[in-house]
Amino acid sequence: MTIFWRKYNELCDEHGLKPRALATELGISAATVTKWVNDGMPNLDMITRIAEFFDVPIDYLINEDDTPIIPQANKKRSVFKSVSSLSQRWVSL
Repeated sequence: MTIFWRKYNELCDEHGLKPRALATELGISAATVTKWVNDGMPNLDMITRIAEFFDVPIDYLINEDDTPIIPQANKKRSVFKSVSSLSQRWVSL
């Protein structure tokens, strides 16, 4: 089982989705999914679609690192808050 397939399954499980059913909804064929199960790797376009669906970075799906992920939207908000906080401190100086 590939790192990708394991993480894809985990994300599906966390969201209450069936891996093969989600793949079908994303326009991914059953034959392609079977390749993933048997040690294949999706192409960049498919990985991108899946990462966007789950709001995770692409590298999370393909790297062994199991660090808990923060959805991309939350990361952007966090960065914005940090920048806003810095700019407010700068103005008060």
